[in-house]
Amino acid sequence: MSIINQNIPRPEYPRPQMVRQEWLNLNGTWDFEFDPGDSGLERGLLEAPLSDSITVPFVPESEMSGIGDADFHEAVWYRRRVEIPAEWRNQHLILHFGAVDHDTTIWVDDTEVMRHRRGFTSFEVDITDALKNKTDFALTVRARDSRHDWQARGKQSTWYGNSECFYTRSTGIWQTVWIEPVPKVHIRQVNITPHVGMEAFEVVPVVSSNAPGYRIHAILSDENGNEVSSGDARLADDFSPTIMLQLEDEDVHLWEPGHPYLYSLSLIVTDDPLSKNKRNTL
Repeated sequence: MSIINQNIPRPEYPRPQMVRQEWLNLNGTWDFEFDPGDSGLERGLLEAPLSDSITVPFVPESEMSGIGDADFHEAVWYRRRVEIPAEWRNQHLILHFGAVDHDTTIWVDDTEVMRHRRGFTSFEVDITDALKNKTDFALTVRARDSRHDWQARGKQSTWYGNSECFYTRSTGIWQTVWIEPVPKVHIRQVNITPHVGMEAFEVVPVVSSNAPGYRIHAILSDENGNEVSSGDARLADDFSPTIMLQLEDEDVHLWEPGHPYLYSLSLIVTDDPLSKNKRNTL
């Protein structure tokens, strides 16, 4: 079950890999306030209502955000209420940010759950413990983007006008925000290496924990969805088990500009390798 509201901006699943069926898109209208002196925490903005609104994931410098203020912004604050689907109650909840510029602090209600510095990379945090079994909460984000601090600048010009890159600086949330439920034992990321000479793929998933009695299954399919290779490994011994997927000669297809061939890979974690009804994809 995917929870997608086509009326919010960028409703599509926000990443090309590690696709899960269940997720909640948090783009759309958030409460918002500029904090020109970066004094909001001292002034009580963590608890107080914010004075404006913004459309996420568009930055306040953008007209599409509903604000369109291209001046320098030392810090900005965001808040929205989030309701968790009842069927997710017994799972771990991972909060994702595609990108926020630049120094980001995240609160679940009044609990700080993460601080992240870098304006161009995605990040995530498990908010399960901070929720304390609640089904709705206030999500608050403070993003600092000083004109004066040392940081990777990219398009963050220290001059008022557009310069060098010729487009407007960006502050705050500028990529999709979303939540997804995962089981306690789940895949956090996966590294895939093609070995052309061996006609095989090396698949190394990174899992959340060692789990005696659990296995991970890998299924490789061709562009028509037909299975061409599979394998599995135990999760009891390594955080990053290795699975080698061997191909037959007729199933080997190299990617090239005239024929951009792509395989599909499904990863399944199960606590019973003989049972198909206890599996959790990714």
